[in-house]
Amino acid sequence: MNIKGKNILITGGASGFGAYWAEELAELCQKVVIIDIQEPSKKINNEHVFFYQADLTNYEQVTELIAQIYKTHKIDILINNAGLIHSELLINLLSRPDRRHKLDTWKKVIDINLTAVFTVGSTVADQMIRNKIKGLIINISSISAEGNTGQTAYAAAKAGVNAMTSVWSKELSMFGIRTAAIAPGFFD
Repeated sequence: MNIKGKNILITGGASGFGAYWAEELAELCQKVVIIDIQEPSKKINNEHVFFYQADLTNYEQVTELIAQIYKTHKIDILINNAGLIHSELLINLLSRPDRRHKLDTWKKVIDINLTAVFTVGSTVADQMIRNKIKGLIINISSISAEGNTGQTAYAAAKAGVNAMTSVWSKELSMFGIRTAAIAPGFFD
């Protein structure tokens, strides 16, 4: 795909994978828009990179922000990258008094890794349809979606991302919106 002249939105672009992609893609496309809950770990010195701070698990906040972004930066490509890796055994025999996986960490991991993908993806897809943009949505999954010891919540969230990607591919293709998932493994 030729991305010259395209606008790309990257969630979780303040650090890690997202920051790397933002920096690399800024040289190849028209604009890179980053949405993250935290400030960027380093400044990208490029006049074509725009940063917005938001809680991607907040449906109303995301809906308003993306509508605002579309007024000046019509997004052609979404990279749904924001996420959190968390490892916790389902039953930890060495932990007392409660040995079970904690519900609050389950909810946090699901919210960031699955709900945020849904919230941003559905909002951007709606804007693409409204603006007649034949776009691309890339959801970042993980090889852990197949199951990884100690990652009940993370694996469940990434398996959910894969399922959503498959459904969106079927639902959005009639509007010229392609959907794909990338499932990276462990890397340096």
